[in-house]
Amino acid sequence: MLNKLPKITGKSKKRVGRGWGSGKGKYAGRGNKGQKSREGVKPLFEGGQAILSIRLPMLRGKGKNKPVSGKPTILNVGDLEKHTQVKNGMVIDKESLIKAGMVVESETRQGLKLLGKGKLTKKLTVKISSSKEAIEKVKAAGGEYQS
Repeated sequence: MLNKLPKITGKSKKRVGRGWGSGKGKYAGRGNKGQKSREGVKPLFEGGQAILSIRLPMLRGKGKNKPVSGKPTILNVGDLEKHTQVKNGMVIDKESLIKAGMVVESETRQGLKLLGKGKLTKKLTVKISSSKEAIEKVKAAGGEYQS
């Protein structure tokens, strides 16, 4: 029975180029003349200008990008002195600094470096790379440096 057929809720696609009465006749919604009225333009075509993938050659191909050389996370001797989690006689290495909350593990991928800015009175054993000035300050406070 015709009254028991399921209702079609989706709208059918407009058929172009089927006469003026359809609303998309004659030029089929493409306007008059020109490149876009005919077969069309390829995707990413930029009117004859070099396409983006050629203008940015370092983003193409295997091995073109050089690895990013990151810089180490910097700590100062004064930071160790001020921080309450750093106690006398403590061993300063990557794990102890993460545990003390001075650095985040994701920041230490490129390494850690101790610089000599500030004063130090705590006796510490330092096991991270350090500047000459930082090593002198650690030794002057009665601590030791192990490379």
